[in-house]
Amino acid sequence: MASFPGPLLNKLTTLTLLHTVSTGKRHLIIEALHKKYGVFVRTGPNTLSINSLEAVGPIYSSAQCFNRSEGYRPGRFGDNSLFFIRDRQRHNIRRRELMRNGDPEGIIAGAQKAMMQFEISFLLGYHDEEQKEALRDEDLNMDAVFAIEAGLARVVPKDGVVLVNRYIPGGTIVSVPAYAQEVSPENFWPAPLEFRPERWLEGGLGPDSILRPGALICFSFGPFGCLGRQLAMRELHLAVAQLVLSYDITLAPAFNEELFMDGVRNIKTTLFKFPLLVQATVRKTI
Repeated sequence: MASFPGPLLNKLTTLTLLHTVSTGKRHLIIEALHKKYGVFVRTGPNTLSINSLEAVGPIYSSAQCFNRSEGYRPGRFGDNSLFFIRDRQRHNIRRRELMRNGDPEGIIAGAQKAMMQFEISFLLGYHDEEQKEALRDEDLNMDAVFAIEAGLARVVPKDGVVLVNRYIPGGTIVSVPAYAQEVSPENFWPAPLEFRPERWLEGGLGPDSILRPGALICFSFGPFGCLGRQLAMRELHLAVAQLVLSYDITLAPAFNEELFMDGVRNIKTTLFKFPLLVQATVRKTI
């Protein structure tokens, strides 16, 4: 691990990762670190961020993808829910059971409930009624608690692995930074930071366009991929289509883009300190 670049404090303690998460600007901080240090960034004593589309396949997409980190089960919280199962084979079995015995929408509702229970119980400092005794230090190990906050954290198999032409020791916690991939000019060009929906049409944004859908990893991929992805995308397509067909929408005069962007905070979910002000006018029917 010593050969991987990154800030010195990152190599010594997980507290820097904790601070990074607490700012709500983790996505921007990690992206900036990759711009400075390159594909690999040491984000903690045993954690690596790998900003490469090449790493997505072996870590997330393949049938032999890496297991989830301990961050998916901080403390003594039960791991029977699909969201908290860390072992790939056990997760596959549970997933098949749910798909056979229940509808996908029910699974999604269950996952949302599990996530709410996780956050509430963790914040309150206890879990099930039978588990209110004090948590041991090892239950609240910093690496475990904050690994999930560092991205889609996975554990390198015990024998180690070669990723993007570098050997990574077994047991290392690795992740591919979703935001950095989704705004990378290597994956989306030109204007990777601009909302240009025509880039998805045939011909894109011109003959030099780059469009790599595999870099959109916010739902993850493979065995641990989000079961609700298809439903979420359908809901988005229907909602957006209905809105643009029914209304002419513009930014309100009072909207301050710089203030809005500065107020965006991303931890487990995305929080907005300031509202996205728009003006919507009902379209006249022809």
